[in-house]
Amino acid sequence: MNPEIYQTVLSLPGCQGPGQLSSDDPWKKADEIVQQIQLPEIPEQTFHLSEYGGNGDGDTDNKPAFDHIISTCSEKGGGKIVVEPGTYLVNGPIHLRSNINLHLQKGAKLVF
Repeated sequence: MNPEIYQTVLSLPGCQGPGQLSSDDPWKKADEIVQQIQLPEIPEQTFHLSEYGGNGDGDTDNKPAFDHIISTCSEKGGGKIVVEPGTYLVNGPIHLRSNINLHLQKGAKLVF
């Protein structure tokens, strides 16, 4: 071993706040966080992208169809958006909202 090479290990305890050391068990904290997680309540209504102008031909821009279906679904309290088989070109981002389940059927592909 080269005497000019030194290895240093620095161990810092977890902190709760500035200058405060955490004395809580991190696994207990993890369990508390998990207990606070709630699954979303998605209404039992379904929206099909094809009914909102979606076209899985691989050439049509489906961004307007996604914007329309997401807006409608959200206004109705949420639900399941179904994308049928096909290749859906989307020229831009889609922004999902709360209580929406985006479901791609087998053979459905989104291309951004």
